[in-house]
Amino acid sequence: MFATFNPNMDARSKNGSGAASQAPTRHKRNVAARACDRCRANRIKCDEDQPCKQCRVRGLDCCKGRPRPNPGRHSRDLSPSRPGEGQQRAQELPAASMPTPPDSIEASAAMQKPSEQQTKRHWLGFWTPNTNMGEPQYYGPTALKFFIHRVGSHLESNINQPQLSEALQAILPLDQQPAPNSQFQTDEPLTRREEQALLNLFWQSYHSIFPILDEDELRDHYNSLWPASGSSPVEQARRSSALVDIILSLCMQYSSAATGSGASLYERCQRRLRNDVSGPSISALQCHIYSAIYLINTSSFTLAHAALSVAVHIAFALGINHEPPGWVPDSRRRLRRRLWSSLFRLDSLFSLTLGRLHLIRNSDSTLEFFENDHQETTAKITTAPIYEDITWESYHGQTLSLFASIRDISASFHSKCNDIMATNSLTSIYSNPKLLETCASHLRQNVVSLQAWVNAVPSPLRLHRKDSGDTFSAGRSQVEFDALAPLWLQRQRVLLELLYHNTLQCLYRTFIRFPSLDGGPESFGPTLTTTSDSNAVSALNHAIAAIHIIHQTLTETDLFNTWHRAYQYQWEATATIIGFTLARPLCPFTISAKKAINTSILSFDIFASNGIAAAANAAQITRDLSTNAIGNMQNSESPSQDPNSTSFTPQTARQMATEPSQSGYIFESWTAISA
Repeated sequence: MFATFNPNMDARSKNGSGAASQAPTRHKRNVAARACDRCRANRIKCDEDQPCKQCRVRGLDCCKGRPRPNPGRHSRDLSPSRPGEGQQRAQELPAASMPTPPDSIEASAAMQKPSEQQTKRHWLGFWTPNTNMGEPQYYGPTALKFFIHRVGSHLESNINQPQLSEALQAILPLDQQPAPNSQFQTDEPLTRREEQALLNLFWQSYHSIFPILDEDELRDHYNSLWPASGSSPVEQARRSSALVDIILSLCMQYSSAATGSGASLYERCQRRLRNDVSGPSISALQCHIYSAIYLINTSSFTLAHAALSVAVHIAFALGINHEPPGWVPDSRRRLRRRLWSSLFRLDSLFSLTLGRLHLIRNSDSTLEFFENDHQETTAKITTAPIYEDITWESYHGQTLSLFASIRDISASFHSKCNDIMATNSLTSIYSNPKLLETCASHLRQNVVSLQAWVNAVPSPLRLHRKDSGDTFSAGRSQVEFDALAPLWLQRQRVLLELLYHNTLQCLYRTFIRFPSLDGGPESFGPTLTTTSDSNAVSALNHAIAAIHIIHQTLTETDLFNTWHRAYQYQWEATATIIGFTLARPLCPFTISAKKAINTSILSFDIFASNGIAAAANAAQITRDLSTNAIGNMQNSESPSQDPNSTSFTPQTARQMATEPSQSGYIFESWTAISA
């Protein structure tokens, strides 16, 4: 590889070729024309392989085969001695000898900038002003607020109906600051009997949905807060406890007999948490989780997300995301596992609801989520003896498994959309129908994997149908309630199926497209031959299924009385149906959509009668939209149910947008088509 100095070399060279032929011949070594950087630095033999053998054997990165710079040589070769000579000599150089980018970190970063810019392109949602916090709030593509934003933009831009857009936004208070109930704050504190009655509700409701407590420990803690019998009247009140306060506030939200919303107890819990200087603890973690649930019930999702963020950081500080040491008792191990899995569930819920990044990554935990905890000591209260292999934790495990699958599907779907947008320099997947179809097909193929989860749900947790209808389907079969099952199990069945419909609705809803005034006639007609349109219909079907299940549950049982999460499922499904109807006013599925809207109004009235004030507002606005549309249609001819017989073109849409008398056509067709 390296030449050896010989003092006779010059003499041989002077003698010419003849003298050179007389020199003894030596075997020529098979060496590389140019050694790699590593071999040259270590003065070892290199070869022509790419990578070289030395680097390949050692598993090292070899520079062989990569373009290497030689700016000095090329600068000399290309430096012109006469005007125009440089350009001529540059053209004569072979392509392989042209200058290459420098092999350095800075140059590599510069070379990767275009690709990095492509990978940084994301399918963005939108920012909405927030009057309480002052800063715009971001909502991603799966968020209901993003969908309502798209509906509102369509109403304002294409239909000339800004008042309808404002009406839809008015019943979506996703960032409403919960104000303490001043009347309740002036009331006397709850008696021990009243608190115990609320706690009995807690064991049958929230504890069976989010099992993050040890029941025996909480009972002992609660009893220790009360003074011993015979104490003075001044000492008869219960001592304050952040955990007990937040639990009671949740129960007061749930109990229709409570005299307040529990806001004062919630505020007292928050004050104790802020003033606590003892450091992270299991009790503080439980309080923040319940605080997030309380805020979800008030539709304050951004504040709830912030509370969950604090809970996640406390869990990291306590190492809840890892298996504890061997000296930790089994009951404590199970509690820690349930705490972390509940955080995972809530994080997945917020990611779909708000369209934001996950707080918890799959790589953050070493726990086995789906271990069976049938040995829980609290089974004496919450087990169902007549059902084999079912406890109150079975629901927790199934929701955890469902969210894990939805996470994978959602991540793959958004990654596909981002890649397509980056490759084609798009800012929205809706701007190119062919690429939108590619995204729709990708989502449809991934959703098929959920069938494995459906098949794995045990029969006691399934919400069975009359007439042998399929569970977890978007059919219209009526639900068959099991009156012999415990109330907590009946509620778990309904909530599990509603969660299934809601998650798929969030994903499929992204393919509800709104017609453009600049588009062709096909953008207004009900074309169901594409996967994207099929996904939109799937979103509609899952929304209708949710509305039917909720209405039957409200009318035949007491499971959802004052259950705030069920009301939120109801409104989200209603908004999805309204959006689909606006996007496809002449679609045959609009008939079923209109019937579901009427059913939804009835359910809103029931929720309002049970004390959920927001439901009354939702019912009134939805009823006004439907009634006004019917009134406008009385003086006009109902549109045909056959989409092919209706000439609905961009020109007619522009006329609708410019003539106020015709601007209600979308809602008119929606109402009259199934009158």
